[in-house]
Parts: sequence; structure tokens; C-alpha cells
Amino acid sequence: MRVNTERLILNSFRIEEAKLVAKMAGDVRVVEMTASIPYPYEPHMAVDWIKGHDKQKEEHNNHIFAIRLKESLELIGCINIGFNETHDRGYVGYWVGFDFWGKGYCTEALKEIIKYGFSFENVNKIWAEHKTKNIPSGKVMEKAGMTHEGIMRKHYKQNAGEYLDMSVKSILRSEFETKV
Repeated sequence: MRVNTERLILNSFRIEEAKLVAKMAGDVRVVEMTASIPYPYEPHMAVDWIKGHDKQKEEHNNHIFAIRLKESLELIGCINIGFNETHDRGYVGYWVGFDFWGKGYCTEALKEIIKYGFSFENVNKIWAEHKTKNIPSGKVMEKAGMTHEGIMRKHYKQNAGEYLDMSVKSILRSEFETKV
């Protein structure tokens, strides 16, 4: 699967990128702002993660995309959307390497993944969450059309054992169709 935006290509990861994935995703600055990347994040963990993408799609309807710069095909991050068919919704998660923060790439990728998610007729809602301290991620979601739903208090246990609040944002199909 391949999705194009103005500046980006969203497509599959390659196993030979595992070391780079571990370096970028395992950067403590990235780990600190995400909820699902372990620390330390070793290359063998990235290999297993990449090898598991097909299984994730088959068994959990989770579509995982590498985020690449269109001009150079350089890998800059990851975005995924997992579908819950019982409740007609999708859940989005993403990370971008530290060197690519603040350039609008995440917003651009998220807008395209939301569009991709709503291309499936049964999807009524797409949602995401971010650590409340990760204000830039919340702004990415808002720029992509998502609305703040609320705070899940002490919802996430960080690697160090600290419980953190998570902010939930979403966009409904009716809102997406109005904005397109």
C-alpha cells in the first residue's frame, strides 16, 4: 500500500531500515513524547516490529506506514491506523524522528491517514491520544481536523512507573465530509 501527499510518501517499511528505526524511534526525545515505544529501543526490536506488520494487518486490521520524504525517499517516521470493526472506528498513532519535528510533516501525514481511514465506508470515527505534556502532538491532531474529547486521567504508565494523563481527540465522518 502506498499513499502520496504533497511532500510525503506513506508506504511499507523495509527490514534493512531496522537500525534507523531503532535510532529514530528510540531517541529519548521521541520516546518521551509517545506512549508505546519502549526505552531503550534496540535494533532487534525494530526488526521484530517490522516483520510483524503483515500479521498486524491480517490479525488486527492495523495498517502501518513508513513516512518518507517524497523528494529523497528518506525515512522520517511512522503512522498507523488500526480499525475496530465492531465499533466502526479507527485509532491513529504516529511518531516522527526528532530532526523532522516542527516542519508540518506529521500534520500532513495525519490528514492523509484520516482521509485513508474514511475511504472505508463503515468507519464512523477516527481517534487518537497524546500525552497531555505533548502539546505539539495535540496541535497536529487539531490541524488535521480532530476535536478534543477529554482527558483520561493517569491512564498511561510510563517506563519509569509514573502515571500520565492522556488527551483524546477525534474526528467523525460527518465532520470530515463537511471539511473536505
